[in-house]
Amino acid sequence: MIKLLNWNVKLWAAVAAIIIVLAGAGVLLSNHNESQDDTAIVLARANTEGSGIFGDDPNMVTIENGKAVFHAEYWEGKTIATPGATSIQHLYITQIVNNMGLQTRPYDAATPCPDGTVYLKESTITNMPAEFSAGTIDGGIAWEAVYTQTVSTTSAVGLCTTQQISGYEGHACCMVAANSSYLEDNQEIVIRFLAGYMEAVDYINSAKTAGTGSESYEEIIRMAVSFTGYNDAVVRQAMSNVTYTYDLTNFADEFAGLIDSYIAAGNITQDAMDRIGQTPEQFAQNHIDFNVLNTAKQIHAGSYDTATVKVAYLAADIHQFALIVGIEKGFFADYGINIERVGPYSAGGQIMTAVLTGEADIGFAGAPPIVLNTVNMAAS
Repeated sequence: MIKLLNWNVKLWAAVAAIIIVLAGAGVLLSNHNESQDDTAIVLARANTEGSGIFGDDPNMVTIENGKAVFHAEYWEGKTIATPGATSIQHLYITQIVNNMGLQTRPYDAATPCPDGTVYLKESTITNMPAEFSAGTIDGGIAWEAVYTQTVSTTSAVGLCTTQQISGYEGHACCMVAANSSYLEDNQEIVIRFLAGYMEAVDYINSAKTAGTGSESYEEIIRMAVSFTGYNDAVVRQAMSNVTYTYDLTNFADEFAGLIDSYIAAGNITQDAMDRIGQTPEQFAQNHIDFNVLNTAKQIHAGSYDTATVKVAYLAADIHQFALIVGIEKGFFADYGINIERVGPYSAGGQIMTAVLTGEADIGFAGAPPIVLNTVNMAAS
């Protein structure tokens, strides 16, 4: 049972709620069967949507009835930047190129791009605007606010955002994941972390609803400008392209679908799930903990012992903005949580390494690096 210390009298109702939930659940990690090895356990979403594709030719994409139509003849031979092979952006641009009947290859500066092929160049995310201006890339796919910054400060054309691509609406993007050993040993602290995090997400969404000119909206814009280093106009546009949420509805299916996609792409070996001894659906269920989020919804701010949580995050990624809001607005502090920021990192794979090695307790990373790292580790 979770050890609860120094709670004031007004919180005993919340204590009882936690005890009831945990008693029903048994142990929060009862669905995690790899306790002998550290792995990553998904705790919540950070966002859906929130990326965009830019290029040097507006004919690469046309928008018809609100949806993106891709034209292969304007993509062939181009070099397209991605945030890295483990990113959701890399996966999606690969699928888009393949659906056009073209192939993708890793970028090779010494060899012209072959016919029928698109080069994918793994790029440091914040360098994309400079790379485009220098002519080393012809386009790219980037998370916000880098996407808006690129089309605002260079000659790049904003071709489409991910919510304009059929089949990718509401897709899994950034997630909140914990080191499994840390979660097992610090269940109550993680619950309090998530409670503060959810308040931050709710505050952002309330501010966005209040809209331009409202005190809360202008406040989060100022925070985002400070966090990203981008100007006011870029941040406002970027914020509008992101859906902030912590809800895990349907994520188990998305997790299993990503396993299937990466097996098909060769990033996960064909026999990986046989070696693990689980189906993709079983593996997904074993690497998502729905109980901690549900329990966090039942507690309230109050007098708690202070605990420091090391949290890894991505550079200039407004998807993970709730972390910053939670710190700045004191939502984490209201639950006795002190955040030690670890990073920023340039790619989700680096965050997963930090989480899996214990350099960070919790990380904000894309769904693909979480899937790839957990499956490949379990299969090795």
